[in-house]
Amino acid sequence: GDKVQQGQLLVELDCALHQAKRNSANAAVSRARAQLNFSSGQLKRARNLRAKKSISEELLDQRKTDVATAQADLRNQAALLEQAELDTRHCKLNAPFDALVSKRLASEGGYATPGTPLLELVQTDELEISAELRDSQADSLEHAPQPRFDYLGTAYQVKLRALPQLVDERTRTRDARLLFVGEHAPVGAAGRLQWTSRERMLPAHLLVRRNDKLGIFVATDGNARFIELPEAREGQPVAVNLDDSLQLVLEGRQRLRDGDALSINREAAQ
Repeated sequence: GDKVQQGQLLVELDCALHQAKRNSANAAVSRARAQLNFSSGQLKRARNLRAKKSISEELLDQRKTDVATAQADLRNQAALLEQAELDTRHCKLNAPFDALVSKRLASEGGYATPGTPLLELVQTDELEISAELRDSQADSLEHAPQPRFDYLGTAYQVKLRALPQLVDERTRTRDARLLFVGEHAPVGAAGRLQWTSRERMLPAHLLVRRNDKLGIFVATDGNARFIELPEAREGQPVAVNLDDSLQLVLEGRQRLRDGDALSINREAAQ
C-alpha cells in the first residue's frame, strides 16, 4: 500500500558475498595487469637480444605467446570484475518508476536467489487503458473524436495511443491502448469504454441466435428472413450496413424461424 517514487530504495540485500567476489576479482585484475607488464618487458628485451642474435627465434616466439596469454587473461579478469560489480550494484533495488506497492513477497531475513520476486509494483503515472476490441469496433474508435472511460458513473476523457494490427487468434480481438487526458481513474479500475461512432449501430437487444449464428430478422414479402451478422457478439451493439428499405422485426423475433409468415402491425412499423 505504500507509494514510492522513482529511484527510491525499496529493498537492500545482504551483499557480503558479492562484495567479497568483487574484491577477489579486483585483485585478479591487478595480478593480470602486472603479469602483462612483466611479459611485455620480457618481450622487449627478447627483441633487443634477438637483434643481436643472442637468443633463438623460438625463445622470442615464446615471449610473444606470453604477452598474448597475459592480454587474454587480463580481458577475462576484467569481465569477471565487471560481473562482480554488477552483482554488487544489484544488492540495492530502487523503484524504476513512481508506483504503488501492491504486494510484498519477501520478508527481512528471507533467502533470495536471482529471479526471486520481492515486491509487486503498480505504476501510478502515465496510466494506460487496455481494451479488447473487434475489428469493426477498433476502426470506429480510431476515428472517434472524444472517447471516454466510464468508471462507477464518472466519465474520464481518454485518447488513443496505439492500436496494433495484431489480432488475438483466440478472441479475434485487437488490444487498443489509451491514455487519460487530465484526471485519471484509480489504478486497476475496470470500466466501460465509450465513444460516438460515425457508423450505423444496431442495438444488442435486437440480435437473435439461429443455428449458433447471430443476426436479425427482417420482413421480406410478408415472410421472416434471417440475416447473419458475422461481426456480432452477444450483448454488444454491432455496426451494420443495411438497406434503408429493410423492415426489422421488433416483436416476436425470439420465436421466429427463417421463412415464417409475418403479420405486420402497420401502426408499430410507422
